[in-house]
Amino acid sequence: MRPQSTLLKRSIRYAVMPEISSRFREFGFNFGYLSFLTAYLFSITRLLPAGHPYLNADNINRFGVRDVILEAYTNLKWSWKNIDQIVLFVLVSCAFLLLLAQLISILLFLCSYSGSAFATIITGLFQTTPPDDDLALIMLDRIFGVPNVFNSCIAQGVLCTGAPSALPATPWPIHIGLHALFQFYSACMLVVALLIILYYFFVVVAETAQTGSPFGRRFGSVYAPLRLVLAVALLLPLANGINTGQYLLLNVANWGSGLGTNGWKVFNISLTNALGSDAPNMIVKPNSPDLTTLVQFYHLVTSCRAAYKRVYDKDIQPYLYTGTASVSPSTFAAALAFYAGHKDIRIRYGENGSTATPPIHGTYASRIRPYCGEIVLSIDSTNVPFALTISEAYFDIMESLWNNTNLNQMAEKIAEERYGFSTFVGAVACPAIWGGGCTNAPPVTYLRNLISMTQTNLEATLVATLSPASVTGYTGFDYGGIFLDQGWGAAGLWFNKISEINGAIITATYEIPYGQDLPEVMEFVAQEKKRMAPQLFALDKYNPQLPKEPKDTAFSWQAARDHEVAGHLNEIYKVFTDDDLDPTPDAKEDSNPIGVILSTIFGADGLFDLRENNDVHPLAQMSGLGKSIIESAITNIGIGMTLSFGAGAASSANEKPASVMAEGFSGTFITIGSIALTTGFLLFYILPFLPFIYFFFAMGKWVKAIFEAMVAVPLWALAHLKIDGDGISGPAAKNGYVLLLEIFLRPILTVFGMLAAVSIFTAMAVVMNELFDLVAANLSGYDSYSTPGTYVSGTGVATFLDIEYYRSQVDQFFFTLLYVVLIYIMATSCFKLIDLVPNSILRWIGEGVESFGDKAEDAADNLIRYAAIGGGVLGGELTGALKDGAKGLGQVAGGAISPFK
Repeated sequence: MRPQSTLLKRSIRYAVMPEISSRFREFGFNFGYLSFLTAYLFSITRLLPAGHPYLNADNINRFGVRDVILEAYTNLKWSWKNIDQIVLFVLVSCAFLLLLAQLISILLFLCSYSGSAFATIITGLFQTTPPDDDLALIMLDRIFGVPNVFNSCIAQGVLCTGAPSALPATPWPIHIGLHALFQFYSACMLVVALLIILYYFFVVVAETAQTGSPFGRRFGSVYAPLRLVLAVALLLPLANGINTGQYLLLNVANWGSGLGTNGWKVFNISLTNALGSDAPNMIVKPNSPDLTTLVQFYHLVTSCRAAYKRVYDKDIQPYLYTGTASVSPSTFAAALAFYAGHKDIRIRYGENGSTATPPIHGTYASRIRPYCGEIVLSIDSTNVPFALTISEAYFDIMESLWNNTNLNQMAEKIAEERYGFSTFVGAVACPAIWGGGCTNAPPVTYLRNLISMTQTNLEATLVATLSPASVTGYTGFDYGGIFLDQGWGAAGLWFNKISEINGAIITATYEIPYGQDLPEVMEFVAQEKKRMAPQLFALDKYNPQLPKEPKDTAFSWQAARDHEVAGHLNEIYKVFTDDDLDPTPDAKEDSNPIGVILSTIFGADGLFDLRENNDVHPLAQMSGLGKSIIESAITNIGIGMTLSFGAGAASSANEKPASVMAEGFSGTFITIGSIALTTGFLLFYILPFLPFIYFFFAMGKWVKAIFEAMVAVPLWALAHLKIDGDGISGPAAKNGYVLLLEIFLRPILTVFGMLAAVSIFTAMAVVMNELFDLVAANLSGYDSYSTPGTYVSGTGVATFLDIEYYRSQVDQFFFTLLYVVLIYIMATSCFKLIDLVPNSILRWIGEGVESFGDKAEDAADNLIRYAAIGGGVLGGELTGALKDGAKGLGQVAGGAISPFK
């Protein structure tokens, strides 16, 4: 073909044809290398001879794949000796035909949907529906207040779920000021951009003159103009003072949040709950507490009822009461309904004055006079059915003790023996449990048996209530409803349910009903004694006897025979100081003292045995352990304060040995209590809270990255103003696109990080629990063929001086403590994945950009550290102050006692 004809064709094509394909090639959609590679493949089988123009790299983009295939077909000879050429030609041709067919099928699939339907399919993945209560969107609306972007309840001005009232729709005054600042900032950057463009104008003119090339050799003929247009477009202010680039950023953040929320919803809809564990594995099984004080109270109440009936012919009955109404207790459900909206069930044992004519006892609430005292059953949770069942068990125990036949018969017979014949009550037969015709002293065996029976009933209730059969099917751990509507930002909230539910169960177990008031006459004696003889108040406050004073005239009694009732009830009260009533099981009687003292950190009599709950999820396990430690710590601190009070009293009374001993034991109990309080705080409050803490701060880092990007977008726009380099972004603006991708992906990556953290922690904790017995045995040299705690050499009997006497419980204590520390360390290290996954995963695409939020210190680590240090310091200071205060009160009391010695 003649050169003149070729030149004419190219000129006409350039003038009239848009040449879209060449523009695509300039954008990077260049298939010239594919054509060159295809030609090289054909040259291997000699379909293209050596030296063919298509094999010259300088001719790339001057021919296409179709040209190469047609040229090869021209040179193909259809004969058996050229079978290699035929096979290669057929394979290459089929490959390109399949590729073309696939592209056509994709286009047909897309065309089968309407434009709106296709848009819905694509955008639905990145939209939050509904956006009203999404926590991440609420936070972004509160910060930026840009209308019609996030559309949460804050932006709409409607009531958010759980909020007391609706707030005005955004923008708020602070948002208006922020938008004005953004507008001012964008305008300034636009001026800078114009100066940069002006600078490049002179540079291009100078380089054109110097090199002779249009626009200079550095000028990218395609990318430079596009970057110029893109930079100016990104800086153009739109509505609300926000420029185009900032609107793009906010929408990218919105789409990323929608992706995270939709992913979180898909995960939760596909399983029972966020941990994938059944309810029986999420609930701890606490041991029952000591009920001796509860039995003691009802021993007093039934004795009081018998005394008032015999002495005054008063019919003492239990009443539920408020300020204006009262009712006899019937069932637990009825009591809850009566005290609707309150936390406590109060039962007052006394006389209802509203039935008298005229009504009496007007100074008492609901006219119920508490002749025989008042007991309180605290209800801390009405949302956890297991906690309510335990509270109901306590209510039933209270009812059974009030109506206990043996307890009432003994009370009535003892009252008859003390007061003699009464016209109000006939003779009482000797109870069978007294025996001997009631000629001997009243026995206490029935009380010990009653304590044991009550304890057994409670333990049976706990076992039945928290058995797998009862717990299976419980949906309280499920994550749905409003929690899913709150989006990915609320994913960490689920883990609070572990602490909430297990804490409610532990609290209900140890919320033993307590005597708010003892019988009225005993409270009267205590008040009068505190007023008239404070030096004796702490030592024997219910004894109606003062030195050198007859008991019937010592106080201003309200009724003629109240002194008799007071003396009788004081003796009943003192019965429980008898060692024979110790409810400790026989197996515990042989426990060595060091083991007993050390076990107080975990609660007296084994409040919670961690390793026995090895089938429980580790987070629930640690939460239950922490709650039991807190309960034990409060008890230990109370014992320490009591001993400190005694030390002060003994010091003022010149009883130095007793003072020193009490002071030493007081310091021991208070120190143990303060350590246990810090430990329980970390395990019960902080550890189950860790997923939420890390997740919340991860969401905060995402929001901080968005704010950083809002400020950086104008600078990123300026970074596009480069006349050299390839690509739309150029060498300077590349990292900005990666940061946009990081903002888009961080929500769903944070969800992945949380799921990875929980899954890995659970797996590690379960394996640790399985291996821990073997590790402990290897470390301690335990002989599995001998009896733990028994000294097998010599006589074979362990004595007080043998180390083996202490070994079993001491080892158990320290290995349990080590187990807790290991689980805690595993939890803190695993939950850091919530931050590490979104911070580091972009390295998989060869990028390592960071926002300033990624460089911040680990807020969760700091919280744990400061909580532990602050808790220890504050606990030490508080317990020290309590100890000193109790000691000071004891010294005052001891000084008052001295004149009577």
